[in-house]
Amino acid sequence: MQDIILSLLQRISSLPEIAYASADWGQLSYDVPPVEWPCALIDISQVSLHDHLQEQQCAEGIITVTLADYIDAPVQALDPPEDYALEMRIYSAIDALHQALQGYNTPGFSPLSRRSIRRVSGSPGLRVFAIEYLSSWTETIELPPTQPVRPCFSPTVTLRK
Repeated sequence: MQDIILSLLQRISSLPEIAYASADWGQLSYDVPPVEWPCALIDISQVSLHDHLQEQQCAEGIITVTLADYIDAPVQALDPPEDYALEMRIYSAIDALHQALQGYNTPGFSPLSRRSIRRVSGSPGLRVFAIEYLSSWTETIELPPTQPVRPCFSPTVTLRK
């Protein structure tokens, strides 16, 4: 899963609409979040697994990208339209994120497919959206070599005439 997050971080970091991208480790819960705005935080929030082989599992998971933006200035209803750019910046980031991630894949995971966008409540001035993508991948473990099991008995066979 680490490779998936790192690949997505690299892709999202190249977007000019997003100033900060990182794995989600709770940055938005700080009084003063240690991020730049707008930010994208990535986590794999839900994974279903089923066995494929003894050493392989197929995984299907929800990758959540939390997009957040903070506006530290009140915007008046009568402001000129060019001032709305700051208010609309989060929506530009959502669109750019979708263009970058929808269908994106590597040999390590299947193409991403957006499943939902929902507004998450935040503190005043903070707008937060959780965008969920579905993907699947295979996880393989290295099993130690095994020796065939041989019975520990010597059968005696007698033939009768």
